[in-house]
Amino acid sequence: MYLCHSAIDCGPAPILLDSIPLRGPSQETTFGVHLGYKCVNGYWFGRNRYTEVATCTATGLWEAAGETKLSKMPVCIRKL
Repeated sequence: MYLCHSAIDCGPAPILLDSIPLRGPSQETTFGVHLGYKCVNGYWFGRNRYTEVATCTATGLWEAAGETKLSKMPVCIRKL
């Protein structure tokens, strides 16, 4: 017997203030999808990082990937 499982969907791609997506708007919003972002001029993610990735997790939420785990999502901050 086979059981069907519905795909985990995180919903629309997150909009990050002061950033632009590295690719056009993604139609894929299911578990495991990675979306890249770049901060606009004068902003960065901190720690010398100008790009960051958001990942659709198994919980159905978008979260920061990699080292930027200070918040659930990456945040562009003004570079001084």
